[in-house]
Amino acid sequence: GNTLNNTVSISIPGVNDSNPSNNSFVDSDTLVEDIGEADLSITKVDDVDPIGPDGTLTYTIAVTNNGKGKDISVLRLLDALPSEIKNPTFINPSEGAVSGSFNATTNLWEIDWTGLDLDKETITFQNQGAIAADAEPSTINNVVSVSAPGYLDKEGENNTATENTTIELSADLAITKDDSLTQVNPGDNIT
Repeated sequence: GNTLNNTVSISIPGVNDSNPSNNSFVDSDTLVEDIGEADLSITKVDDVDPIGPDGTLTYTIAVTNNGKGKDISVLRLLDALPSEIKNPTFINPSEGAVSGSFNATTNLWEIDWTGLDLDKETITFQNQGAIAADAEPSTINNVVSVSAPGYLDKEGENNTATENTTIELSADLAITKDDSLTQVNPGDNIT
């Protein structure tokens, strides 16, 4: 957007200032376009809960413009994946173009999406990863946020969603017992 600069200066006529470099200040603010009643919101759900180590977990993210404002054709998603999720992939939505990157150090997706007018529409994204083989039983938290760069969202409290997923250890135990005998006589020892 455009920048608004507000400059203030001070001086005293007839007085020599020993440090005139601090006699003025410029405050700069970036102007954002007011999208009126537009209101982005985001939800996130997991497909398996609870899940065990080595399981594949898919998150579905839905972004909606609930307002009556302008169409928004550029979105920014920030998706902080839990460290227990390994080798994540981002599944493109069926409409629009996605660009972005995944930072393996911070486990953060930064995704920009373009291509669809969003007025009163919902766009769905997915990301997927494997739970680490050495993951301990716990609850992991996945936080995602959405914004429309250059626009003001007057209902920002619904621009972030958290999905909690429980990691549980599981086992598939089985037991058999066989004495290798088909007949037993009274008094026989069976091992």
